[in-house]
Parts: sequence; C-alpha cells; structure tokens
Amino acid sequence: MALTVVLAGCNRNEPEKAEAYYSCFARTSLASGLDYVLENGQIFHAGKNNIDRYIPREGRRIWMVFSTAEDLSQHEVNIRLFQVDTTVKTGESLIVPSAEDIPALGRDKIDVMLSPHEPYVSPEYINLKVHYTGINGYLHNFYLVQDASKYSILDEYLELKLVHDDGGDERFYDVDQWVCFPVAPFKDMFEGKSGIRIEIDTQKYGVQYITLSLID
Repeated sequence: MALTVVLAGCNRNEPEKAEAYYSCFARTSLASGLDYVLENGQIFHAGKNNIDRYIPREGRRIWMVFSTAEDLSQHEVNIRLFQVDTTVKTGESLIVPSAEDIPALGRDKIDVMLSPHEPYVSPEYINLKVHYTGINGYLHNFYLVQDASKYSILDEYLELKLVHDDGGDERFYDVDQWVCFPVAPFKDMFEGKSGIRIEIDTQKYGVQYITLSLID
C-alpha cells in the first residue's frame, strides 16, 4: 500500500462559512498573553482561554483547532480556540550508516493514521499521527531513520523508516498520538526529490509504505 498526501499549513473545514474552522500545529508563547506561533512565524492571538484544565506552557508544541473570520495570510491573526492537544511528542530524526544499525533502536510494530488526520510535511517537521498499544506514553520512543548506505541522489524519493520502541510498556489500551520528527537532519537530502517514502512495520498488515510530498 502506498499513499500520497499533500497537506501543508492549516487545514480548513466548512469553507462556505464566514468564520471558518482550521487545524494546525503551533508553539505556545506567553510573552504577550495567550499567543501561538506557527512554524512560518505567524502569530495567533487566542485571547481568553476557555478550555477546561488547559494550562499553556511556553515553547510547547501543540495541535490546535480554532476558528477565525480573518485572513490567514496576515502576520498576526485573532482566533477563537476550540481544542488543544498537548500530548504531541517530538520524535528523533536519524541518519545511520547501515540497515544493521536500525534494529537496536526498536522493533515494536506501529500504525500511522491516514484519516481523518493525514500525515504531512511542514516547514520544520514530518508530522505523523501514530497508533499503538500501551499505558505509559513516556516509555515509548519514536525514530524516523534514513539508511545512508542506500541513499542515492538519483532516487525520486528519500527513503525513511519509522521505528518504534515501546520501552517494555504493557499492552493495555489503544493510543493515538501525534509524533513530529524534525526535518533538519534530512533537509540536504531533499534536493531533487519529489517526496519522501516511509516504511512502517504495522501491527496487522506487515510492512507498509506511505509517500508524502515535500512542501515548496
């Protein structure tokens, strides 16, 4: 199975409404109130926080759902915040000398959700919503790995492998979680590529692949 996904920036729903709904990643910034900073430097002003039990923390990467009637091309935008996911985890992006170095990082199976939250490449991260079984999320580590021995500048796609180490966690309940992998280690390898292809050892269907387009 291969899937090509093109999604960058904020995702808009209900386009026919004057005040549209969007979702995207941002970092919290408390310097001037309840503000959020996108990867492109835009600032969202959310005003008063009406979400129960949510305490903003400076610099935390979150996934948010918000609405606005303003033009999102502006540098600063006023929004109404509806939902915040603070469980977003930052994985590790690695380049290893050969495939023999990969099993030591982890061998545990994992799935990547394709709907309704599609994986995509943003300016600074490769964003995947993963599905696994456990009870203690802090035990789980995630790696996006490139095998340097197989790299070729002539290949159409940059080949990566998603690696999961469950840390010996109990198989208690299903967990869905955004994991964001820094683009920086792979940036120089994007030159001349039309996208990236990620190998995943899934829980039910063996080895599968997803193909993501690179942003301009």
